[in-house]
Amino acid sequence: MDRELKCLLGFIATMIISMIAMSNLSLATDLHTYRLTLTGEGCAYAQSIGLQVEKDNSQCSVKVRFQPYKISSGGVLHLDDDKTIAITDSMLLATALSDTDLPTTPAQRNGLKWFWVWLGIAMVVAGVTFSRWGRKPASKGG
Repeated sequence: MDRELKCLLGFIATMIISMIAMSNLSLATDLHTYRLTLTGEGCAYAQSIGLQVEKDNSQCSVKVRFQPYKISSGGVLHLDDDKTIAITDSMLLATALSDTDLPTTPAQRNGLKWFWVWLGIAMVVAGVTFSRWGRKPASKGG
């Protein structure tokens, strides 16, 4: 293989590995804390699964890791033990981003660990690829 092809393959490998690293990072960081205001049905359900519910003036709310659906109301709760629960729009009155952060879940910590592993691999591949870019190939024969 000639030098340009090796560099092109190294560059492509670096990009693919970097995309894998970024997907792990997004898994670890895309969960945001929300304050959900729940209906009576939603409040009863939240209490039944062990969430810490705050009741204030006949309203029920909870702070959780939540991914709202893009098209409809409702979304997915991410619990501390990495279980996910779908929340329907009949359980929700309102959602608001919270300024407090909840501790990371085991899946988030694992995603972050794998981000650093894949990023390190990408850096090694890039270093090997581009350290050879400026070198002249060794002459063959006398």
